Amino acid sequence: MRLTSKAVLVNAAQTKVWQKLIDWQTWPTWDGGMETITFQSPVQLGAVGKLKMKGGPAVDLKVTEFSFEKSYTSEFDLWGSRFVFIHYLDPALDNPPRVRVTVEVEAYGFTAPLLGAFVRYGLNKEMLGWLERFRDLIETARA
Repeated sequence: MRLTSKAVLVNAAQTKVWQKLIDWQTWPTWDGGMETITFQSPVQLGAVGKLKMKGGPAVDLKVTEFSFEKSYTSEFDLWGSRFVFIHYLDPALDNPPRVRVTVEVEAYGFTAPLLGAFVRYGLNKEMLGWLERFRDLIETARA
């Protein structure tokens, strides 16, 4: 079940946006739902990391889909549900270059209806702000 989908338009080249999107070491600077994140390798297909959610448990996060400079999907299991985060870039065909960054969150499993309702509320309240911070980090770095 889809929990939410949020997008932001970034005034930067797709390569620059992609590099920041897969830079897991900077994720907590813009994603307010994370306390800490670690990976033993770059974000790529099959990469596994440890995510400590702000005010929540630590989970194993795995990259399950990866299309260079276009999209990646990461997933974790929590209390009988699988949470899926789909991140993708859509370039705008204008000058200067702009890219739409979209994050969709889905939940599946036995507890998804209950946990999903709780998670959906928080994501709908906070996720757009996280994406705006992501955009601002990139656009400020360009200045």
